[in-house]
Amino acid sequence: MKTKMEEDRKFHLLNTSSASLRRQIALLSEKGASAWLSTLPLKNCGFVLSKQQFQDGLRLRYNIPLVGVSLECACGKSNSINHALICKLGGYTHLRHNHLRDTLFNLLDVVFKDVVKEPQLLPVTNEHLPRGTTLKQDARLDISCRGFYSALDKTFIDVRVLHPNSQSNLEKPLLSMYRCHEEEKKTKYLQRIIQVEKANFSPFVMSTTGGIAPEATAFLKKLAQKLSAKLNRSYPNIMGYLRRKLRFELLKTTLMAVRGFRRNSNV
Repeated sequence: MKTKMEEDRKFHLLNTSSASLRRQIALLSEKGASAWLSTLPLKNCGFVLSKQQFQDGLRLRYNIPLVGVSLECACGKSNSINHALICKLGGYTHLRHNHLRDTLFNLLDVVFKDVVKEPQLLPVTNEHLPRGTTLKQDARLDISCRGFYSALDKTFIDVRVLHPNSQSNLEKPLLSMYRCHEEEKKTKYLQRIIQVEKANFSPFVMSTTGGIAPEATAFLKKLAQKLSAKLNRSYPNIMGYLRRKLRFELLKTTLMAVRGFRRNSNV
């Protein structure tokens, strides 16, 4: 009876809330998005936040304005949480991407062979590739490794961190948003990887709020299986660790973007 009452209350809340609040609730309800709140502060795992990081994380979670943040960004635009997470000035969007890539690289390196960061793709010669495929001769992806899906086969991984409340994503349902970003990656690289590299390709897409796209979720489950066998640990514990590890590292770089120093490019 209590469960039914809770479900009815949740249904009523969602149906009487504004569109922005419903989206915020949906983002916070994604698998792993709230993992940082229920995790023990283990320093050796990187599961530690400073006092300000923890308070800012709560404010971001509940959409409460941050204290002590300038109202105007150094780029000249009005400052807000949403602006800070997409502003290119200061290099924080690159930092967020690169740190997630490096975290994933370190996890893969525990169990797989020939793990390479930013591998260069083989050049395109006479292959007939579909429209939208990148033809750059110096094209690189984020990570490659061998043995992920089958022994000796190579798999390429390309990382993306999106902000779900940016103008380009705001009106999209969450699943459609993730699928759209995955398809962009696959349009650009999949056929080149298959035809030229004779390898596998996995887009790894996460959101700044901690959500994980469907293909990245499937990738993590496969990685958890491999780590479980390698380390002789239970699969649920490994999967839980992976979600927490990625969530903490992403949260830290997200908070850096909100509070980080940006220098006016004209100075």
